[in-house]
Amino acid sequence: MINRFITIYELQKMTQLCRNTLISLANKGEFHVYKLGERRIAFKLEEIEDWLTRCRVKPTSNLTH
Repeated sequence: MINRFITIYELQKMTQLCRNTLISLANKGEFHVYKLGERRIAFKLEEIEDWLTRCRVKPTSNLTH
């Protein structure tokens, strides 16, 4: 299975949530945080899709573009 990731920047643009809110949600166990390289933070797309569905958050842009 190939893991697809969404960067924190992309998720911020998509949900209009700030970085601190996203990190706080991750710390509460809503989804896992992954480091891509030294400065890039990302999330597993599958977990984000599950979270959006559970919370009924409407993305402002399409996940898959």
